[in-house]
Amino acid sequence: MIIKLDDTLINFCGLQSNDQNDSQIFELLADVRIRGFHFVIGSRKLLRLLGSSKFISEKAKKLYQKLYNNYTTEMAISASVDFTLNIIDSKKSNTTNDIFIDIHDLNDNTFLLRNKLLLENTVDSNIYSEIINKYITQNSLNAIQYNWDVSMGGGTTTHNEFKRITNENLTYTLCVLDSDKTSPHSNLGGTALQFITKPILTDFGEFYILPVHEMENLYPVEIISAISNGIPKFIKNKKIINKLSTNKNCDSFCYIDLKKGLNIYTLYNLNVDCRDYWINIFDKIGYNTKKCSCIDKNCRHFLIYPFGRNIADEIIDFVSKIGVNIKDLLNSIYEEIWLEIGKLLFEKFCCPKFIPNI
Repeated sequence: MIIKLDDTLINFCGLQSNDQNDSQIFELLADVRIRGFHFVIGSRKLLRLLGSSKFISEKAKKLYQKLYNNYTTEMAISASVDFTLNIIDSKKSNTTNDIFIDIHDLNDNTFLLRNKLLLENTVDSNIYSEIINKYITQNSLNAIQYNWDVSMGGGTTTHNEFKRITNENLTYTLCVLDSDKTSPHSNLGGTALQFITKPILTDFGEFYILPVHEMENLYPVEIISAISNGIPKFIKNKKIINKLSTNKNCDSFCYIDLKKGLNIYTLYNLNVDCRDYWINIFDKIGYNTKKCSCIDKNCRHFLIYPFGRNIADEIIDFVSKIGVNIKDLLNSIYEEIWLEIGKLLFEKFCCPKFIPNI
């Protein structure tokens, strides 16, 4: 992440006088940069003043002198992202790409950690590594590394966990949520909706709702098709998945509940827009969606059979065994989704290399 020291700190912290205050914050952020947690930038003037300050350690001064001497390179790196976390003398309103944090909201350990990636399940991080690497390669950013600490929200407890972590004011947290949407027209699921209806006001984190049903739907169509053809217990889905995958621009894979599948009873109990969406898709590929006599969700008349709750692990194992590069299998819909998420991840988790011997 890019942390910017605002020029308002020059006067506020007395950097041009013999009465400097809040010097421990500059000591802290020097340590943050040296240890490779986050980039730290500022104006030439501010960096020059810090590099000659009498109120911080020699180690911190050397760091700011190094940043001053490498100013052009450091600013070029910051120009590769749109998001900046700004440390200022007093709070002001945030914008889409800028967070403004009052210097007094920092404590002795703020940012001395990697930023957190809060997921509903930790296994989800595998796909996000693929996604950020795709973004880095496509944008020629390979010289810049990234890192994160993964935390598990646990589905329904994710909202509370996000609140707990961000209240600590220790690091920035990106919380990624399943939408649980069953079609482009359906409502959000309960976990994502909670973040909308009960907003958590914080400068130390944000949430992002996936534009697909859940994390497993970020895997390319060809992977789901290959699993249906290559793993015996999923063979029942071979025909339907192969038919759906022939239409490369069909967005239906974004909304399939891979874990639970889709049966006739559930189809006819969706809201009318969702039901019509899926009936139209099945009609196009010649699948009968005639209503059955089942009276509850235990209906066994499946249009798409359940892949089960461990489908993410099954995908990871399968991809590992066949050695395929899933980044090469993206159609236009998935390419757009991956690059949107990749940009978000890179902005929050890009980080510098550790600086030894300073």
